Amino acid sequence: MDGYKLDEVELKEALRKEHTATLEEQSSRLESLFGWKPAPIEKVAIRFLSKFMLPLEEGSYTERPLPSATHIANLHPVDEFSVFALRRASYLNKLILAARLRRDSGFNIVEIGEGGERKSSPGLGVARKRTRGKRTRLGRKEFESLEKLIEIQEECPAEITITPIAVTAHQLIPDAPSNSVLAKLWRAMPQNLVRKVSSRVRLLRSGSLEACENLSLGRWLRESFRSTFPQQAAKSLRIELAGRIESECRVSSGPPRRPLWEVKRKVLSDPRLCSFMEFYALSEGLSSEEVMEEALRYLQEIASDVSLGVMRRFVRFVDFLFDHLFSEIEVNRKGMKFLRECENRKRIVLVCSHKSYLDPLLLGYAMYRSGMMPPQQAAGLNLNFWPAGWILRHSGAFYLPRSFKGRELYREVFSAYVRYLLSENYITAVYIEGTRSRDGKLSMPKLGFLKILADSLKSGACEDIVLVPVYLGYDKVPEEAAHVREMLGGKKVSESIKVYAKLYKSVGSYHGRAYVRVGEPVEMRDLLEKGGLQGMANLLCDEINKITPISPRSFVASAFLSRTDEWVAKEEVWGALEVLMALAEGRKIPLGMSQEEISKSFESLVAEGHLTKEERGGKEGYKLKASGRYFLEYAKNMLIAHFLPEAIVSASLVSISADGTTVNEQAVRERSRFLDSLFGCEFVSISSPEWEARTEEATRCLCEVTPGGSLSWHRERALVFASLIRSKLEAYYVALCALLEVEPGAKMPKGEFIQLCFETHEELLGEGVLKTPESASKPSFECAIEKFSHDGLLACSQEESSADTVGDLIERLEDGGRGEKLKEELLSFLR
Repeated sequence: MDGYKLDEVELKEALRKEHTATLEEQSSRLESLFGWKPAPIEKVAIRFLSKFMLPLEEGSYTERPLPSATHIANLHPVDEFSVFALRRASYLNKLILAARLRRDSGFNIVEIGEGGERKSSPGLGVARKRTRGKRTRLGRKEFESLEKLIEIQEECPAEITITPIAVTAHQLIPDAPSNSVLAKLWRAMPQNLVRKVSSRVRLLRSGSLEACENLSLGRWLRESFRSTFPQQAAKSLRIELAGRIESECRVSSGPPRRPLWEVKRKVLSDPRLCSFMEFYALSEGLSSEEVMEEALRYLQEIASDVSLGVMRRFVRFVDFLFDHLFSEIEVNRKGMKFLRECENRKRIVLVCSHKSYLDPLLLGYAMYRSGMMPPQQAAGLNLNFWPAGWILRHSGAFYLPRSFKGRELYREVFSAYVRYLLSENYITAVYIEGTRSRDGKLSMPKLGFLKILADSLKSGACEDIVLVPVYLGYDKVPEEAAHVREMLGGKKVSESIKVYAKLYKSVGSYHGRAYVRVGEPVEMRDLLEKGGLQGMANLLCDEINKITPISPRSFVASAFLSRTDEWVAKEEVWGALEVLMALAEGRKIPLGMSQEEISKSFESLVAEGHLTKEERGGKEGYKLKASGRYFLEYAKNMLIAHFLPEAIVSASLVSISADGTTVNEQAVRERSRFLDSLFGCEFVSISSPEWEARTEEATRCLCEVTPGGSLSWHRERALVFASLIRSKLEAYYVALCALLEVEPGAKMPKGEFIQLCFETHEELLGEGVLKTPESASKPSFECAIEKFSHDGLLACSQEESSADTVGDLIERLEDGGRGEKLKEELLSFLR
């Protein structure tokens, strides 16, 4: 037995020696084929350059970073089995790479060929390279190098790590190819030459080299490529490496820059647009020149004109603004990392929530300060006023109207521009709500821009579109007071420089954190096949709700509004906070708060005049001002999506048995379904395929099943969750009462009907039927109108006035008593 053990030990030692010998052999082979060793004079140059050049793992971004440091690249190991891949391994590139690696002993490097992608298009086209000024097909030499690299990996027991290196950097927008004499002359203009020289000077510390996502060659061969033909494997490997380099170029410096006149020429030569313009000219009796002039005028109104100089100077102002508005800008690094490493052949569209005028600045600033180029952002024409419109246009904003109704040519020009952005591989941002949310919660999606994207995808503008949900939000929205005023029926203040002046005046006041949260990406083609356009929009909104963080201000506001009394004891507020916090932690809802931040939210609400500290009966407490409840309602609505299933189940429980005794499970289900149907136009989460499962989970979380099959529940806990939607229930009850006051068949303008809702609210509040003053909400009344329209209780129509404006009309329909029955059903939830 001892001899057997000895033989086994000897065998293991022999295998270890053989394994080591194989590693050394393959390492030597790798070095002989791909190794680059600097000469003595080159070593001196490398040590000198290393003194002021950035380490490679710190990326090429040299400006002020965000606290989350999303610009920092992955660590890149340098050993005998690591290889660096460049399109063109020139002498200067090798020297700069060695300096940034802090390595004067040499390293392995492979050249994959330029391929001409950045010269011809942002996608991966025909593989080509330049040779003495002439464009020729990619040489056999590059493929042979990759074939040998794959051969070594197949024989080597260790993993070879390939790190693609992109010749690109932040604030270095490449020029598009010169397809005409005018383009070449434009490039030779002094301002363009100055721009290029200044960019190179700014980027001396990075040498314009950026490390891309690593590739483990052995794993890639096992998982992604199974061909036995070495030539085919080498071609696929080159495409993979070139794609990663191109992806880094896209986010770091953006697609190649074209002069605005050339952009207009490309858009107006779009085949679909040209075909429509011919049809439009015949149908309207216009000449081709007149139609072209009209299309050009629309395009001048729409198109962005990115200027790096304007953008860079504007960011300095935004630095000052955000430093004095927010305590921190929180960006999730994982989401930014995805944007950096997303495959170049996929087009990225950021689907964002919309809370404030600052949202475009926040999104562009977060990406810029993360070492990426800001996206092309869809902005309303109402923001196209001087100087804000000029600054936004030169920072990547393109403009669209609220509606394309009656403007077919405008829609086609805009669609052609969107196809241009997709073909050029710009990262694009769209705000799915269409306008800013006036009540704090995520509004129902608008489908206009998504439909244009879907049509572009079907027409073959790109292979697929990656939709990325993005939450943009704040602990306290800077325009909160204006939104609350509009929520109470006030008129919207028209956009002008005065609006931004008011934002500037709020500098120094407490607004807490700003948030940029990037969710899980989804592929548009797959979503369209599964759920259609509306299903896709609902899913994206639901994903935005999932990544919405709960701020301390929203938590505190929800706790205060869980009581309908004018005065609330401090211990009751903390009790409600504990109930909400326990559920949030149990379900791993994103939280970003501490005890100190919660206490600070109490103090800020008192300082703003919404609460007043007051002792009663020897207990500490707070008196809620009537006007303050509206601000608390706005803050509460920001988190309501996270607790909506529990709120609906709790409201159902309370409506059946207010004393907290056991209830029948089937009755709870029926009441919950009624509320699901009622709020179908209010909360987008109810349309989610996961909604039924969430409701079941909420029921099991709030209730216990008794031996008899009934549900036992805790009254105080349920009241906290039910209070989250009580104001919505009261708003729908008010809208229904106002509708029942209208004679069947009578018509009235929508604005006049909403005013009637506010008057009815005052009456019912005075009679004691309602308990929450904050239930007077214009957005909720509008959602109630849409719901009653779907149920056949009223009809909405449009009528043109003498001033050529279109207004919405409300007409009450004969309902056969269904309105009165619905009123009684709603009243049962308010008792």
